[in-house]
Amino acid sequence: MNDNEKKPPEKNRKQGPTPPPGLGGCSFRTVTMWVMLGLLAYVLVIFLGGGSDRASITYSELLSYAERGSVKPRSSPPAARSRESSGPPRP
Repeated sequence: MNDNEKKPPEKNRKQGPTPPPGLGGCSFRTVTMWVMLGLLAYVLVIFLGGGSDRASITYSELLSYAERGSVKPRSSPPAARSRESSGPPRP
């Protein structure tokens, strides 16, 4: 047996700075890093999220377009078209 194995561990020795209470054991730097990464992800989703190609109009504008007859029906997706052309629905 070594002499090192017989020695009790030192209880007063500090292992490093203790985190402040209330952060769940995480240091301020760690919390700050995660907040910054979250904000970065949010900003990227907002800017690069891909806007829609649809025009934004009010309901009254839609009604006036419909009265003039300038509203075109939206084309159905390919899956819906193939079901319509295949005959009656299957039970």
